[in-house]
Amino acid sequence: MAGILFTDGKFVLAGLNRHGDISGFGGKKIATETPVVTATREVIEELFDIQPTRQLIDIIMNKLEFDNLISRENYSMFVMNFHDLETICDAVMKSLIKSPIYERMPLNVLDLMMDRKGGKEIKEVFLLPAYTNFDFDGLFLNDIHAFKTCT
Repeated sequence: MAGILFTDGKFVLAGLNRHGDISGFGGKKIATETPVVTATREVIEELFDIQPTRQLIDIIMNKLEFDNLISRENYSMFVMNFHDLETICDAVMKSLIKSPIYERMPLNVLDLMMDRKGGKEIKEVFLLPAYTNFDFDGLFLNDIHAFKTCT
């Protein structure tokens, strides 16, 4: 398994997955994929809801450095910044592969969050503070639940 954690040191990019959990971007390898290929493919699938070509994956891998690695057990997490994410967005846009969840391909973090219309694996994309002891206030969660049920 492999993925990419996008951060600027203050915030991390996160997703609300189809199970209602907040997660990062990554997943299981296919056949003989390397961790770098798996991470790149999974990020493209989850952020843009498309099946990337091997050519697109290679273009992205050639433009980025996958040298900041966090490993634990059978999982490789590459840490990248938001500029790297923009490089991925640019490569996906230039590939001319149409995303079913974006009317126009996003160019940056703001576009990824604001222009998104659902997704198979990741429903929403948002920023969270890069804070290790993050916890939600119970009243705030109740407000969110009440808001969701009245819309």
